[in-house]
Amino acid sequence: MSLSAKQAEFTRDWAVFLPYAILWADRHGYRLVMEETYRHPTATHGHPNSTHRMKLAGHVLLLDNGELVSDSEVYAPLGQRWENIHPDNRWGGRFSSPDGCHFSRTHNGIS
Repeated sequence: MSLSAKQAEFTRDWAVFLPYAILWADRHGYRLVMEETYRHPTATHGHPNSTHRMKLAGHVLLLDNGELVSDSEVYAPLGQRWENIHPDNRWGGRFSSPDGCHFSRTHNGIS
């Protein structure tokens, strides 16, 4: 499947996921904000083959009284929902260095 076709699928999945994530956050006393749904190729941070650079990833940040929730396990229900939307969706909480706020679509083996 072409990258552009995967980008379109990711966008559709993201549109399905976000309302769920917003309602989940509200029910659990968090505020939700999005971050890094695209990372420019000249950005100096992140992996050079990042799915963010391919427009196949985004961060959903949970805020508790204005403070970022960094515990990946708090994001686990969102990660499970994301992975259930499509078999190629990956949640960063399962990475070897957990990144609970990361939600992506694999492309050529990269998550």
